[in-house]
Amino acid sequence: EVLVCTNSNCSGKLLGKLTHFVSKKGADIQGLSEATIQTLLDIELINNFTDIYKLKSHKDKLLSLPGFGAKSVEKLLLSIENSREIQLDNFIAALSMPNIGTSSSKTIAKVCEYNLGALIMMWADNFDFTKLDDFGEVTAKSLTNYFDEYINEIEALAAETRFIVPQKQQVVNNPFVGKTIVVTGKLSHF
Repeated sequence: EVLVCTNSNCSGKLLGKLTHFVSKKGADIQGLSEATIQTLLDIELINNFTDIYKLKSHKDKLLSLPGFGAKSVEKLLLSIENSREIQLDNFIAALSMPNIGTSSSKTIAKVCEYNLGALIMMWADNFDFTKLDDFGEVTAKSLTNYFDEYINEIEALAAETRFIVPQKQQVVNNPFVGKTIVVTGKLSHF
């Protein structure tokens, strides 16, 4: 038999969510390892995603922890500060929504033009997310259920960040721009 905790906010699941949040696919906070997160959870400096961005006000407490020197604390706080600028797809992926991975996060971000406000409006207007590429009933329901339950936390976290919109790549000096290419003839195999 396998025992599974049904409490979505148990300490083990919270550790996993926070570890995923700070990962490269999420907020990309370097220097905040799983062990460090566990230490911060144990002393109750963090209990949710937003608390990570408030660690700066606990600098003295961080410096008093074993293994936390002045240089490592400065580096950590700088990495946290740098992670405030984030693309919407990374923000969505960092939230650890069930059934929403990096691919789904990118799809959502593109449809919303990298604007969280647009996503929140879509959710509030009961948008049918199954209309999005690669979104089925399970993924769409997972997204709406997550927003239903955690909208206040999402908005609080968004207040701590600045969303950046990726620049579209402009193709310049390409001889094929604006042209249609037709291939004729026979293929000897395939």
